[in-house]
Amino acid sequence: SIWRLWLQSGSDTIDLLMNWAMKAMEAKDYPTALDFLDRVILMKPDFAEGWNKRATVYFLMDDYSKSIADIENVVAVKIAPFDRYQTIEVVRAIADSGRTQEIALYTGNDDHILLDLLSVFDFGSGPIRFSGGLLGHWAVWTKTAVEHLALARQDRDSISSDLLRLSHQITDANAAMFDPAHNFRGCIPGIHEVLRRQGLLEGRWCLDADEELSPGQSEEIDRVFTAYPFLRDDDFVKEHLDEWLH
Repeated sequence: SIWRLWLQSGSDTIDLLMNWAMKAMEAKDYPTALDFLDRVILMKPDFAEGWNKRATVYFLMDDYSKSIADIENVVAVKIAPFDRYQTIEVVRAIADSGRTQEIALYTGNDDHILLDLLSVFDFGSGPIRFSGGLLGHWAVWTKTAVEHLALARQDRDSISSDLLRLSHQITDANAAMFDPAHNFRGCIPGIHEVLRRQGLLEGRWCLDADEELSPGQSEEIDRVFTAYPFLRDDDFVKEHLDEWLH
């Protein structure tokens, strides 16, 4: 597997230390795991998986600032816990790491996407903002999503009631497509269904043949289609469909 390849250091000693470290992680003996990983990094600093595993241990110990600071090549972090407390924890960890000017933040919080893009975080060391958004929100209706990102960048210093209303409408539409009501079981079929309706896909088939829309999800998608036509980019897709598919 890919994991086995990543764990091949080229040194029997390093491989043994990594194995002991991972066993300690499985036992949740994090201090022991750190001891082994410190030795790995000291002996073979160019072995990326040693750094990665140590950052993971710090993360599991809730020491987010050390986790982020430990991997010097980190240039961006995607935050998507769907939880405000955890989102703030990660942003604060980046602030504590002292690397806010080096690390770009991207939100994957589809339940809070526009407000994340509008938000300014400050923990006493200066303002921190999200650079953009990733994942589900960009999977469908991408043209309007790009417009919303531009709007957020333009108006982030003077948030109007219209933007707050739009934020809740986007979250409502995302809920219909991504299916949090059923623990996201209908997420991929929901995205495919929207793309099917636009003519971009012939069906909503998934790699798992049993993966389908959840009960009531099709009706929820119908509802948000009707309620929020301004969120859709159907005309844009229709204009370019032949060009894209041929």
